[in-house]
Amino acid sequence: MVSVGQTAPPEPSASIIYEPPQQSEIKESVFDECGYAISFGGSVVVPNRKDGCVGLSIRRKESLAAFTMIRFSEEDMAKHPLAEIYSRLKEVHGDNGKLGLVGEKFTDWFDGREGIDLSFTDGTRYCRVRAVFKDKVLYKLYIDVTNWNFLNSHHKKIAAAFESEADRFFNSLRLLSK
Repeated sequence: MVSVGQTAPPEPSASIIYEPPQQSEIKESVFDECGYAISFGGSVVVPNRKDGCVGLSIRRKESLAAFTMIRFSEEDMAKHPLAEIYSRLKEVHGDNGKLGLVGEKFTDWFDGREGIDLSFTDGTRYCRVRAVFKDKVLYKLYIDVTNWNFLNSHHKKIAAAFESEADRFFNSLRLLSK
């Protein structure tokens, strides 16, 4: 509470909350044995690999970017149609109802294959997900930022920089020829 004669403390700078990576920080990681390459904004954390390749992630100031590759068997594909898998992605990334879906569109990705782009927010956290199937493999990219309500209301340029970084990250995934 501010008393008469006092001024309210200044709002924090957006750079304290989120900064996109500098061009010099963007590094491509190539995983020949898994058949893909992807560019993160810094050094990635590679978790224990299971069945070849599971995923990668990087945490930056108030933001997380992650990539997951999930191989499905013929049996899994028969039991779970693509629409069901995309529906489950919406549940999981919507934090089972805690985050509201604010964007959903189908997009051409990887040689014209239809993928899905999703956006979620609870006001504070905003996340974007892109996923596509190719050859019984689900490729899923995720990026989020905290303090979205502050950025989107008071720092439109920083919010746009986050959206631009999300697009750059999503478009950096390359499938390699085997």
